[in-house]
Amino acid sequence: MKKIFLFISFFVAIISINAQNKSAYIEKLDSIIEYDFNGIDWEKSWYYKYNIDENGVFHNYKEFYFIKSENKLQRHNFDYQYDSKGNLTTESQSYFINNNWEMVYKTDYFYIKDTNLLLEKIQYRKDDNLENFLVNQKVVYHYDTNDVLIQTTDSLLNTRDIFLKYSTVNYTYNNAGNVIQKTELRWKEFKNDYDLYSKYEYTYLNDLFPLGNSKSIWDVDSKSWFEINRQEFHLDAKLNNIAVIFYGVDKDSTMVPYSKTEFQFDFNTEINKVAFPFYVPYFSNYDDTYNNYSFYNKPVCLKNYNYERNAKEWKIEDSVVFIYTDINTTSGLLGLQQKTTKAYPNPATDFVNFDLTNMPSTTEVQIFDINGKQVLKTP
Repeated sequence: MKKIFLFISFFVAIISINAQNKSAYIEKLDSIIEYDFNGIDWEKSWYYKYNIDENGVFHNYKEFYFIKSENKLQRHNFDYQYDSKGNLTTESQSYFINNNWEMVYKTDYFYIKDTNLLLEKIQYRKDDNLENFLVNQKVVYHYDTNDVLIQTTDSLLNTRDIFLKYSTVNYTYNNAGNVIQKTELRWKEFKNDYDLYSKYEYTYLNDLFPLGNSKSIWDVDSKSWFEINRQEFHLDAKLNNIAVIFYGVDKDSTMVPYSKTEFQFDFNTEINKVAFPFYVPYFSNYDDTYNNYSFYNKPVCLKNYNYERNAKEWKIEDSVVFIYTDINTTSGLLGLQQKTTKAYPNPATDFVNFDLTNMPSTTEVQIFDINGKQVLKTP
């Protein structure tokens, strides 16, 4: 008998209340569920609630992150403001603390006059008492005569409210305009100059499609670069990144495989038709100069593996499912709680009952298996 309680324990139904949407998006990432290595018991989950206007511009989204083992729900709120040119001017992040939303982080963006070129970014954080914002970091962007980013300089605020030089990053590009190298230098006060610190190198297929990257650290003694980790990408015929292998340096200074992530896709949906939060667990990259993973279709699930060196084989660690809904659909944890929908028995084997007494007549129920495939949809 096939168990179908995989999503019932947290995301039972997709409640459809559709309205016309003028943006390019037709779907949105609704929720993410992480399962154990057996693919049965869920361990972590994310749910997203969006505020996207008719032009597809994000103004706000909320992230609800639940850790089952700790029985702990974390709630984050992200707000975005824009200027008349559509440039992002303010980004703020709030946490739900003591039954209130408390803004904890904020970033202001400044642009070169009459352009869309970012000139400066200033990051703030609340003090320990959550009373006042403190300037935490400033990043300045530098361009060549063709408006191509060639350098960033990073400063940190000290206790005397003075910005101190921290680092600078230089960028090199290939003929297609993709970054092939970033070199970071750290400020040395005693030398009154920058020293080499780290280097990221990126490889592409035909200069366009990411094939991997590596990170090296500058060794002062030998005056040479020492590679410390690497990512290797494997692409399918549609140029989706179907697997990523992570390498690291062992105690013998040898580059060896450590972990692997495999992705599966819905080839009927292009990824540019799907709205995602600015950061998505498992396949986003904090590095804003490089698209870490190459996706052209909508990812529906992934599996994470660890490499067993003694057995010389990959061992599955966990699996993750991505659940999507139509762009104007209300669904997930909040929708279920607000509408008091019930599903029983839970877990279930042969059948499951849905109590939709308090739901509107247009309610639609969909159930998905662990691969993100729809196995049931009500008429």
